[in-house]
Amino acid sequence: MTRQLLSAALLAAAMLAAAPGSGFAQEEPEETGNESSGGIGVQILSIGGESPELGTIWIGLDACTADAEVEFRLDNFPTGKQLDVYVGVACNTAGSRDGEGDDCDIIAEGLTLRGTQDQRVMLSAKDIVSIALGTEGCGAQQSKEPIWFLAVDSPGTTAAIGEDSYGSEPLNIDTDPPDAPISIVGGSGENAILVEWRAGNENVDSFEIYVDSSGDGTPLRDSGVEPPPSSSDDGGADEPDPEPTGATNDMCGSGALTVGGSADEVRSLLTKDDLSATATQTTLSASDVGGASAAIAVVALDEAKNRSPLSAVECVFVVPTTGFKDALGEDIPQGCPCSAAGPAQLEGMLPIALALGVIAYRRRRRS
Repeated sequence: MTRQLLSAALLAAAMLAAAPGSGFAQEEPEETGNESSGGIGVQILSIGGESPELGTIWIGLDACTADAEVEFRLDNFPTGKQLDVYVGVACNTAGSRDGEGDDCDIIAEGLTLRGTQDQRVMLSAKDIVSIALGTEGCGAQQSKEPIWFLAVDSPGTTAAIGEDSYGSEPLNIDTDPPDAPISIVGGSGENAILVEWRAGNENVDSFEIYVDSSGDGTPLRDSGVEPPPSSSDDGGADEPDPEPTGATNDMCGSGALTVGGSADEVRSLLTKDDLSATATQTTLSASDVGGASAAIAVVALDEAKNRSPLSAVECVFVVPTTGFKDALGEDIPQGCPCSAAGPAQLEGMLPIALALGVIAYRRRRRS
């Protein structure tokens, strides 16, 4: 009987601890980050005329430098109010917009809307980025402070805003491209040409491979080797400049790819994209290479689709496989099933060929 009473008491205590408003401490729910809040509905419809992909929406370096328009949709906007737009923390509270602190900065004020539902507001990406980052231009930074749409009676007011008169939306800004990939290695093969690399830093979401098979006849040279100074201004005879030192490859040159160059200028050369953030290699086909050889470079992208500079430029080669029959000509032992073997198989079959040769020699000696 005593045990039953004790169990009942423990059960009652546990239920009391779990009940809302009880005197027992409760674990606070974890914050999930900035979510849309307030009575005004806010949605980003497009950036530069293009609808953003599902998931986290970013304003990147391209949108900023192009000064693209960011289109917002507002719903439930109070009648008879004007619109002020801010970026920062808790911009709906009193004093957060008085200019004395760094809490909030104004993007636009005194805008007039013609209705309460499906109202479109266009804002400059460059204005949003420069104000949010506190820079004169597009900078090279990241920010995740929300953007706030306030329905006000008078523009620029610093009074508190009621919940029905504001709406906020997470604003993800990233104008800092990742570093270029490093340790680029170009391979060779018949129809599976390996390209390998390593990420330059951790701020990577995917990779792109650029292939230039056009070539301008200029051999690729080790990008870490500086050419010697010109001799044309030394007052002496007009002699040709000496060849720069360093590793070269006369079979592969590029008229478009240069280490540290802009990927935006060679987008037509893109061969593979959407490679995962953890990718360290890919395989090109002979048709990707487009000839006996080609120059290749790798570019890293971050989540905001900012592109790194071009990596070092390397070569890839299409090398036809040499069959076992082609290598040995007519000296293949009768019945050998290796007529289509490649270089690797040829190397493995060499001991067999030698053994067969020894047996044939001994038979001739005996006869």
